[in-house]
Amino acid sequence: MGISIGLVGLGAFGSEFAPLFKAHPLVDRIALCDREPERVARFARMPSFQAKFRASDAYASLDEICRADSTHSC
Repeated sequence: MGISIGLVGLGAFGSEFAPLFKAHPLVDRIALCDREPERVARFARMPSFQAKFRASDAYASLDEICRADSTHSC
């Protein structure tokens, strides 16, 4: 079982980290969050992201990602 990461903000800074996390061999799952849905959609359409990102891992706010039971570690 690998690491699950939630990346909040896909602007200039966050969009540089997303590919790094995706390429890391210990990262199994990436949740993405941004106030602008088209930013999340851009990453979701990338074939290289589809192995570690699911549509259910897209969030519009930090509150939403914190409330999601599926992203909590036990």
